[in-house]
Amino acid sequence: MAEARRYGVLQAWFQEILPAAGNARRLGVLTLIQSLGLGVFLTSSAVFFTRTIGIPAQRVGLALSVAGLCGLVCTVPIGRLADRLGAGRVLTVNFLLAAVGFTAYCLVDGFAAFLAVACAIAVLETSAGALQASLTDALVGEGERVRVSAQMRSLFNLGFLGGAALAGAAIAAGTSTALYATVLANAALQLVSVAVLLGMRLSAGPGPRAAAAADAPGGVLRSAALRDVRYVAVALVCGALELYHPLLTVGLPLWIVTGTDAPALLVSGLLILDTVLVLLFQVTVSRGAGTPVGAARMLRWAGWA
Repeated sequence: MAEARRYGVLQAWFQEILPAAGNARRLGVLTLIQSLGLGVFLTSSAVFFTRTIGIPAQRVGLALSVAGLCGLVCTVPIGRLADRLGAGRVLTVNFLLAAVGFTAYCLVDGFAAFLAVACAIAVLETSAGALQASLTDALVGEGERVRVSAQMRSLFNLGFLGGAALAGAAIAAGTSTALYATVLANAALQLVSVAVLLGMRLSAGPGPRAAAAADAPGGVLRSAALRDVRYVAVALVCGALELYHPLLTVGLPLWIVTGTDAPALLVSGLLILDTVLVLLFQVTVSRGAGTPVGAARMLRWAGWA
């Protein structure tokens, strides 16, 4: 009986995170593919950068910081390009270039080359998140947007979990070949993402919100948010809270690999544990965020946490 109850709970959870058939499910497949590649790469990158390529940990941190700044600066211009051409088209090119970028990591033989590749990939990865959000906005109805976004996040973590496990196997193998394979696997998954996008038969035009912003006189909608001081303040606070992400995926792995006697496999174990916790509770915690008041309340709790 206990086994049947556990099966029922698991089945209910799976049904909860599975998007409805159609565009939402196709977006879910895309999210799974992308997160699988990201999980493989991020989990193994600290070992790959420091032990396989041979870049000192301090220089890795410096390069990734510069790369993050490049990603921040380029997000808005790429977003405006998506407003004109459509998020689907720009995202397709993004994934193609990402496949080239991750393959280029296998050719890096010094800090300058590492910095150049890291900056290019940071621009592509940072903009990809915004482009996928814009694509979701264009393909999913407004009434389902919060739920679908939560489902995408759960599917993202499910894929990341699988990627972290695969990376753990590569780290356990302890060979350069296995670590190069993780990077090339991520490059291949970018091409699979391109195939999924092309299969959606996306329209060339921008989504409804982007089109409205483009048609507004004098870019009224585009600049309205920047004139709202409270909105900008919240955005800056949220940006500061997002520092947990590089600390978890870059800082902690680098410290484990270069500053402790712990086995490198611990990186994979910690990221898997973190992902499992998020995977189990993401959709449940997102309930109540469908209104501005509910979303603000949850944001406050997240900030305190």
